Amino acid sequence: MNSVASSHIYDNDQSSIVTAYHSIRDYVKERYPSLTTRKFLAAIVWSIVAVGIFNLIFLPRTSLGRDYRRLHFSALTKDETERLFLKALNEENNAGEQLRQYMKRQHLSGDGDEYVQYTMEQLRQYGLKPYKEVYYTWMTKHVESTVSVFDEQGSLVYSPSLLEVDPVSGVSSQGYHAYSGSGDVTAPYIFVNYGSLDDYRKLRNLGVDLKGKIHIIRTGKVSTALQVEHAESNGAVGVITYMDPSDDGKFTTKNGFEQYPDGPARNTSSVKRDTVLRYSQAPGDPTTIGFPSNRAVKRRKPHNLPKIPSIPMSADKITPILQRIPSSHDLNWTGDIEGFDYSCGPSNFTINLVNHNEAEVVPLKNIMYEIPGLLSEKVILGNHRDSLTMAGAADPGSGTAILLEISRAFGSLIKLGWRPLRTIVVASWDGSAHGMLGSTEYAESHEVDLQAHAIAYINLDAGVTGHNLDIVSNPLLDHFLIGASKNIPFNNYSDTKSLFDYWEESHLGSEKINRLGSGSDFTVFQHHLGIPSCNVGFHGDPNDSLPVNIGSSFDTLDWMERFVDPNYEYHGTMAKYLGFLALSLSEHEVIEYKVEHYAHEIKGYFNDLISIIPSSWWDRDVERGTSMSLAIDQVKYLIEQLLTVSTNFDRTAQLLQEQISVDYPWFQFYIKLRLAMNSKIIGNKAKDIDQMFLTNKGIKGRPWMKHLVFAPDRDTGDDVSLLPSLRESLADGEFDAFIASLQDIASALRRATKRLRL
Repeated sequence: MNSVASSHIYDNDQSSIVTAYHSIRDYVKERYPSLTTRKFLAAIVWSIVAVGIFNLIFLPRTSLGRDYRRLHFSALTKDETERLFLKALNEENNAGEQLRQYMKRQHLSGDGDEYVQYTMEQLRQYGLKPYKEVYYTWMTKHVESTVSVFDEQGSLVYSPSLLEVDPVSGVSSQGYHAYSGSGDVTAPYIFVNYGSLDDYRKLRNLGVDLKGKIHIIRTGKVSTALQVEHAESNGAVGVITYMDPSDDGKFTTKNGFEQYPDGPARNTSSVKRDTVLRYSQAPGDPTTIGFPSNRAVKRRKPHNLPKIPSIPMSADKITPILQRIPSSHDLNWTGDIEGFDYSCGPSNFTINLVNHNEAEVVPLKNIMYEIPGLLSEKVILGNHRDSLTMAGAADPGSGTAILLEISRAFGSLIKLGWRPLRTIVVASWDGSAHGMLGSTEYAESHEVDLQAHAIAYINLDAGVTGHNLDIVSNPLLDHFLIGASKNIPFNNYSDTKSLFDYWEESHLGSEKINRLGSGSDFTVFQHHLGIPSCNVGFHGDPNDSLPVNIGSSFDTLDWMERFVDPNYEYHGTMAKYLGFLALSLSEHEVIEYKVEHYAHEIKGYFNDLISIIPSSWWDRDVERGTSMSLAIDQVKYLIEQLLTVSTNFDRTAQLLQEQISVDYPWFQFYIKLRLAMNSKIIGNKAKDIDQMFLTNKGIKGRPWMKHLVFAPDRDTGDDVSLLPSLRESLADGEFDAFIASLQDIASALRRATKRLRL
């Protein structure tokens, strides 16, 4: 019956077509009775049809990559975008002028509205659309500090001025530690070297009385925040930090160099301001850890802060204090303070240390702009512009000048009709010098969106403090960093020498990329959200570079232009490099992270770690019937599985990118649709891979730090700890915690392997 019905419908359709044909034919005959006219019209119609068919057959072949840009109305191809970006920066270098403008204006954390307006106006002139995101953060403001030294009879013998004088402007200001405790304490004092855990362990083993003392600590090796924490946990009632000349390497007065401003050696009256907020545990507003500091937020009791007062002093002002420490234990500590043998003491003299800070809620202003892309992913590029001093030419002035140069080149591309494939977000952070406040509050505020769409965070910070290309990165970004460096002319060498060539020469034939610890604005993106991040700059080799005056009034424009980058060539090279890197990530149709490289890195970290497991642990049962050896072998097997799957994933992504670059005729549009869908699938999987290594409970003792592969070193702060939960439980001798961490790693490896399967 269905067959009969279908036949009836077909007959009706055929009859309708015939009827319509006859109707049109009769209309044409009636309207155009002349046969000649009808033939002419027929010829026109058939010509149009023929031209249409011809155009369809011979339409220019296009690749999916070109189609993406046509859909987004972008006038530039990927190659044109990269070439014209470099052209804009090769033809003009305004970094010097931008740094001079920066140095003219107030730029303390939470202050500097004039410079905020200047920055936004510059960005508007470039054709960009900047906006402000304001967060209301709990901060401390330094009021005053004093140090007085008394002899055994209680007589005042030394009361130094704590003012540091800018050698160029003559403006003076006291050094301070942001977030230091307020207090008025009088106590004997001791010298504790770098204030590391090893230094304190050595002193305790010698029976040195640490409690109730003011601890004097030389900066370096351990973050200032953890130096103060270590001191407090060992019974200190106050801390004084200073920079020892011996830590400046080659360029010291002992080695025959004049002090700045007469030469490149550090001026002994230089003071290093810093924060004592424990950002290696949790950066950002200490009253809103884990959530953003909005205007009406309900705050908690401040966390991650010391209770004892601390201040920085200069080497010349601390010298008379250290000289009053008598010889005692031979600790094998050395330095360049004259008249001091680097004994620990204690001294028979006492110090009265007064430090006064006031707490207040301060509006921080992040300056942002976005260049919207066609695809849903985002690439974020950021640098902080605030400082603890009115100077700050290197940190953060050089990075700010570079960021504005990158923005100028982006603006020139927009004027030529460029629209990025992926959205590019550029940020000028506020409050970083106090403990990465602006970046952390932003990321906590936009956490869901960032984890869903951000594929990379590129951090700048102190862009130029020396001549050594210094890169720390998530392994997923390594090949992007290497690839971009090969396209950048180094300084003024044009085509004869690339940045990659210079990089290899500097590291004796191989590029060197370290892993991310903490101390800058990448912290929240990498360690809390699992967004692959990197930090890049021209910095110094500790043994053969100029001393860096970060946090000091001696971080001047004069120092930058006389000793570091007189022609701003390193600034220009860094602008080209980081902008090109952002474009590489934005304009590449497929997210090619090279996950296999990441898996190999994890394998190496794990093999290094199991080599230091105590022999007594190997025969202990993890659970009934399962030994430590079996548990280790299981994790090794999971790593090998990840390697196998990631190798296939990378190969598929590479093949997909090659196919996306192929031109196809119009009638093979279905191939492009398939490629577009596969690209989206690959991209979603790649974007999620680093987040597979996050743990909701966080690292033991530091729940804000979520990443199982990387974390700031628990004991030094700025360095990186690889597989931190495992490493810390080993260091603490906690077998059960080690097993729990081993299980967390195994679960993460399973998640990552499952996510990468195609």
